[in-house]
Amino acid sequence: MHLIFLGLMINTSSSMPLGIYHQTTKPIQRGDIVAICLPRDSQQYGLKRHYLRYGSTCKGSESLIKRILAVPGDSVTLTDNHLIVNGLKYSYQTRHQDTNGRSLKIYPRGHYPKTLGYWLIGTNNPHSWDSRYWGPISSKYLLAHLEGLILKVPHKIQARHCEHFRKIFFEKIRYCRDTLIASH
Repeated sequence: MHLIFLGLMINTSSSMPLGIYHQTTKPIQRGDIVAICLPRDSQQYGLKRHYLRYGSTCKGSESLIKRILAVPGDSVTLTDNHLIVNGLKYSYQTRHQDTNGRSLKIYPRGHYPKTLGYWLIGTNNPHSWDSRYWGPISSKYLLAHLEGLILKVPHKIQARHCEHFRKIFFEKIRYCRDTLIASH
């Protein structure tokens, strides 16, 4: 994923829908999409294993886009086959080997009452590298709250996404132009 400009981001990872996302200022809640940086140890592991791309957004790597499954204060149980959040079971199997046959570092299985961080999941690919492997993320690693503008859907791009993207994109361009003119 790359930061483009003006709060627009493009996702090229298979763990979330491919497409263009824009930053929103709405409060973050369960189910939302966020861009994150990883803590240094997970970041280094991801770079070494090529789960992350090198970049400048996160002091050495590109950021990731994931969906929030649990927020601070939620009760989370992590098993090899499920994540249970406040009693709701989500079927996300944890793999113990990556696609190259190497063993994966996984977050300890167990019950985490009143979690202190955000539990994130890649909803587009069952092989996503996410909180099943590196655990919850502190709010200090959240870069942006995102909404999809143009997302790849099977065989077509929905027209409403195109119109929404066009409106926001040109509003941001107009704002920059007006700001630059006003500053001279």
